Amino acid sequence: MTTSPGATVPAPRLQASHADAAPYDFDHIVIGSGFGGSVSALRLSEKGYTVGVMEMGRRWKPEDFPKSNWDARRYFWRPGLRMFGFFNMRLFRHVVVMCGNAVGGGSIAYASALLKPSPDVWDQGSWAGLQDWKRVMPAHYATAERMLGVADNTLLGEADRRLEKLAHMAGVADSYYAGRSGTFFPPPGERGGKTYPDPYFGGEGPERSTCTGCGGCLVGCRHNAKNSLDKNYLYLAERRGAQVFAETRVVDVRPLNGKPDGSDGYEVHTECSTALFDKRRRVFRCRAVVFAASSLGTVELLLRLKEGGSLPRLSDDLGKRIRTNAESLLGLRFPGRGPSMSPGIAGGAAIYLDPHTHVGVVRYAEGMDGTSLLMTVMRGAAAGWRRIPAWLWRMLRHPVQALRAHNPIGFARQTMLFVVMQNKEGHIDLRLRRPWYWPFGKQLSTEGAPIPAHIPEANAFVERAAKALGGIPMSLLTETLFNIPTTAHCMGGCAMAQTAEHGVIDARNRVFGYQNMLICDGSMLSANLGVNPSLTIAAMTELAMSHIPAKSSPNPVHDTSRSDMPMPKTSNAGHRLLNQPLTLPNGTVLRNRLAKAAMSETLGTYDNRPTSSLVRLYERWGASGLGLIVTGNMMIDRRALGEPGNVAVEDESDLTVLRQWAKAATAQGAAIWAQLNHPGKQSTKGLNAFNLAPSTVPFREDMAALFETPREATGSEIHDIIERFGRSAAIVKKAGFSGVQIHGAHG
Repeated sequence: MTTSPGATVPAPRLQASHADAAPYDFDHIVIGSGFGGSVSALRLSEKGYTVGVMEMGRRWKPEDFPKSNWDARRYFWRPGLRMFGFFNMRLFRHVVVMCGNAVGGGSIAYASALLKPSPDVWDQGSWAGLQDWKRVMPAHYATAERMLGVADNTLLGEADRRLEKLAHMAGVADSYYAGRSGTFFPPPGERGGKTYPDPYFGGEGPERSTCTGCGGCLVGCRHNAKNSLDKNYLYLAERRGAQVFAETRVVDVRPLNGKPDGSDGYEVHTECSTALFDKRRRVFRCRAVVFAASSLGTVELLLRLKEGGSLPRLSDDLGKRIRTNAESLLGLRFPGRGPSMSPGIAGGAAIYLDPHTHVGVVRYAEGMDGTSLLMTVMRGAAAGWRRIPAWLWRMLRHPVQALRAHNPIGFARQTMLFVVMQNKEGHIDLRLRRPWYWPFGKQLSTEGAPIPAHIPEANAFVERAAKALGGIPMSLLTETLFNIPTTAHCMGGCAMAQTAEHGVIDARNRVFGYQNMLICDGSMLSANLGVNPSLTIAAMTELAMSHIPAKSSPNPVHDTSRSDMPMPKTSNAGHRLLNQPLTLPNGTVLRNRLAKAAMSETLGTYDNRPTSSLVRLYERWGASGLGLIVTGNMMIDRRALGEPGNVAVEDESDLTVLRQWAKAATAQGAAIWAQLNHPGKQSTKGLNAFNLAPSTVPFREDMAALFETPREATGSEIHDIIERFGRSAAIVKKAGFSGVQIHGAHG
């Protein structure tokens, strides 16, 4: 762990554009280093901006994480009590919120589940109709998945297998899936724990170790296998010059030079978050601010800045429509020495009980039994005031079962936990109020109608599961005793909308009433997703950052252009021509003249196999009305890659996934051509053992830093390359691809 860089690192100053202004410390200051903050930091750094990231939590290394959640001082984040961990629980009248505080935000303490919501969520809430989300978002989801190393879960444990049985029992077997996770899984047949050079970013990222399936992800990954943000987005941002100030809390943000709209930039006031007395207060000046401190953190900070007069122009809609994913935590405990529920990844397999109710397996590593203190015997179907008598009666009727259920020893090993989430509408509001027990200052509080703590469909499912498998059904104490739900996925409060009367930000994440100010975290989400929101936050921030011009552009920070302006329509004659079928010289007929050219998706696994991500992406493209889809690079030789994440087609070992890929793309009538590729001399330095080309002609001086001088291919090697093109073409034809495009243009 590190002490606060904010106390020791001097920030460079940039000359301001106004003669009477103080120089800038950074172009952009990003408040928070979670999914929105880390994506922002990297993309802004790539565009040439100087970036400072203010993070309230500490920086962690794998060896620093606690070995168990019993180690309260190293697990919980309560600096006032001298607890400097990364996990926090905040209690409100309507909800208990679990959240993370660390460099890397909640990614340090989350279960690594990275899921896409149902497309229906874009038709709900205040963001509905702001733009064509269903068309725009898939590409940004694909980018976020690639950066976060999202892969299908291959480490299925006993809990995952039992969920599959329960899915059959509930009649929803078709909805069962192994899960999608940001985890570095071991290759098939290999045990976890092996260290590899950076498997994701062509050597630019840190070395990683494969997952051991211990189940301890929620208490920090001690094996360097979880793809937390400090291993990808934030790591790369720091390599590009972004400065991360750990243990630094932002307490004020004010427009510079008396410009109330922030057109001259902002001054950001900070203090040390872990100090009791020596707060080491500092003031930074920047051209632009990105609020990315999580839904709770951003909403609370902005409410205080609005009420305190620093940012009075913020919308009055601030703090409204806080959502919880309609969440519940349930469990099944199997006392005794049966199979352990711990092996696997923390966020494992999942099912849908119905189109609105998602149930996922969660687990802790053996010995991490601290969560037992939050759980109790399920009360049954009773709701309202009847829940407590029903709970007491159940324990009195089965005292031995109750004692075994509440025994903390062995809880993690014996318990199969379920996180239940729904995408049904429901929300509360956040406000600053002076509590009766603390008249000295205002605190964040909730108001509105109660959020249901009891999800009948899920509780009934767990009750039936307990009878079928011989377990003890369990639920959270707060839900049983106080009728208060618990969520790890607090969302909303800074809704997207058309105007400030209905939201806080626009469809580009720009804050109404201010220039050079964005919000990119869970507070921007404007509907219950029904799944873990981390991937959506990252994807939406990718979209927001795509609108920021490079620093070298004429108007680098505040871009007032609109991406949602209507595009010119084609003429009727042109429209008719584009929709006419096209017959190729070999007799193949394309249904129209619209084609997607080859791109490099880099969505293959680290060992260059096709993935379900490619299947889903091409399914989208296939449904878009295209006549022809040309794939990205499909390499004919795994030893000759163009970039990490390429798919290699050398044999029929991946024929099943290749067939799924082709079927997904052609289901709506499009043709799909596989672009078969050998990179020749143009292969990134260090990626392949050697570069092979027709000659040894070196690269120009400006390219030599990127590419090795190739070795001249022998006659037998040339014949081998030709044979490989033919073999790969035969394989993709067998898989159902409509044709091939030969790419060998790199010399």
